[in-house]
Order: sequence, then structure tokens, then C-alpha cells
Amino acid sequence: MKAPPQGQSLCVHCGNATVATIDSRVMASNWRMRRKRCTSCEHRWTTYEVPAEMLDNFKYILETMRLMGNHVHAIGLLLEQTRHLSMIQEGKDANSKQSTTKADAWHSIRQHQAD
Repeated sequence: MKAPPQGQSLCVHCGNATVATIDSRVMASNWRMRRKRCTSCEHRWTTYEVPAEMLDNFKYILETMRLMGNHVHAIGLLLEQTRHLSMIQEGKDANSKQSTTKADAWHSIRQHQAD
């Protein structure tokens, strides 16, 4: 599929260049919202135009959210390991709630990390 001429959109559903803008509004902070409709397949969608000076802020926010997601996952793993270690101190396996050796509990932690 080749790129449409400058200023023209392709349908996100069927790929045709027969797209009409049915609504265009200026939103807060100079954002522009456009409702589009394909005249071929009748599919409708919304696009948002963001001022260039705001784009760096969005990139920073998205990167921060991605990093936070990684940290949340790591914190969850640490909490799970802490739970396993507390079970070791109590002499119980975290999965079976039965008495076990420390070696068995450490094996359980390593198995969980491998998953």
C-alpha cells in the first residue's frame, strides 16, 4: 500500500484513500480532534492532532510509565520472594503449607524465578 498524497488519509480499516473528515474541533491546549469516515466501507474513527511542543512531554510520560511498569513487576517479584523467605523461617513451604527444609524452600524460590 502506497502513502496517500499530502493532507489525505487512508482508511484504517480497508486502506482506501476515500476518507472524509466529518467533524473537526479544537480541544483544550490547541489539540485538534477529527472524526473521519471512509466513504468506501463506512468505517469511522477519531484522530487527534497534538501541538509539536507537547510531543516531548508525551514521550517523557510514556517512557516514565513504561519504566514504572518494569519496576512494579520487579517489586511484585521481591514481595513474592519475601513471602517465600518468611515461610522458610516458619519452616513451611509457601505452596503446600506443610513443613519443609530450607533447601526445599530455596528450590521453590528458584523455581518461581524461572517461571
